[in-house]
Order: sequence, then structure tokens, then C-alpha cells
Amino acid sequence: MRFLLDENITPKVGQKLKEFGHDVKDLITSKQFGMKDEEVFMLACKEQRAIITINGRHYIMLIPQRKADIKHYGLIWVRCQITIRDSDKLGEKINELCNVYCSLDDTIFKIKKTNSGDFVYEEYPYAKAVYNQ
Repeated sequence: MRFLLDENITPKVGQKLKEFGHDVKDLITSKQFGMKDEEVFMLACKEQRAIITINGRHYIMLIPQRKADIKHYGLIWVRCQITIRDSDKLGEKINELCNVYCSLDDTIFKIKKTNSGDFVYEEYPYAKAVYNQ
């Protein structure tokens, strides 16, 4: 799958996803940090990439306002701070999500860390409500 890592996600997560064969672009390595959320969203749409971010709420607000001719390629909302040590685990969990879902188009997933330190994901129901109108 194709991903765009927001500047609040360490590039190490992208490195792990690349090991699994995913096409990953991150805003830090590509020196595109400081972009407005709207610009990041449009870049992801243009390049057909799902966004991985900690600022999911900002992007969720953009989805209903999208134009009919713009396809949304998915949003993975990480609901916790990621340490360098967590990077591999997060990459593995995102890869697992990709193995379960053949496409992330028009979906929003939340990933959070449990008390035991494991990552879990769930589909955010708002995405279906937005797209079924």
C-alpha cells in the first residue's frame, strides 16, 4: 500500500513499512514539514496515499468537505505518542491492518497502545457515516 507519514510520525515507522514492501513517503525525510493539514491531505489524495498521523482529528474535519472528484485513500490516526522504540511495533501493526483490509480507501482507522504496550486498531465509524450520505 501507499502511505504518507505526517511530520509527527517518526520516519522509522516508514522504514519498517518499507521492509514489508509498502511504498512510503514521509514529510520529514522529503523536507516537506511545516505544510498545512489541507496541503498534506491534498498531497496524499494526489499521490493516492493513506495518511498516517497523530493529528487525526484535523484530517477528519477535512474529509466531509472534500470535493466529489477527490478520492480519499485512507487515514490511520495514531492515538498515542510514538517513541523510537515503538516504531517497529507500530509498523508491524499497520502492516497487519493492511493484510486484513485489501484497501484503505474511504476508511479511517484509530491505532492506540494498550496498558501492556501492544498496539490495537479499530475502524473509526465516522468514515462510513460520511461516505454513506
